[in-house]
Amino acid sequence: MKRIAECEIVALVACALLLSACSPGDAPVAGKPPAQAAQPEPLDPPLAGEEDDLPGNTSKRRLPAHLMPVAGAPYFGIALDSIDAEGRAIVQAASADYATILAGGMPDCPVALAASDGGTTIHFCDGYDIVRIHSMDEHDGIPGFEYGASLDFLNGRTVKSVRFLSEEDMRRLEASAKKAAKVAR
Repeated sequence: MKRIAECEIVALVACALLLSACSPGDAPVAGKPPAQAAQPEPLDPPLAGEEDDLPGNTSKRRLPAHLMPVAGAPYFGIALDSIDAEGRAIVQAASADYATILAGGMPDCPVALAASDGGTTIHFCDGYDIVRIHSMDEHDGIPGFEYGASLDFLNGRTVKSVRFLSEEDMRRLEASAKKAAKVAR
């Protein structure tokens, strides 16, 4: 998950630099030489220990890299009899957490990070990271949420399922998940 966060930060910095380099005040004016865009100051290299400021999943368990999971298939299309007991346990737990999120619930792993985008949470589980995507969105003037799950097996393989839900659809989904959780207890 750390790789994703670092990539997002780099993308945001690049966009900010691009936007600042293209401000209207920098447009060439007839008869004047074009203004040179201000060069961004180089970022200081991280100090010892700073590069790991974002937490990472410390689980040592991993699925083999050759497994190719797919969203929407039972157990992500992974034949459970083709992997060892540890791999089966990872896939089964990941499948249960993924289904729980898609049904509006929270996975059975502790929250590692939370975003301030409407309720997205990142969970570090034993053998995988799972993100409960719950960010504010709008489609055709209807306020709502981008909602779904993103699962990282920590072996370079991920699956993701995201959809738009109106605020009312989101309330119904979460109410249904709470009701199911009470029944399961």
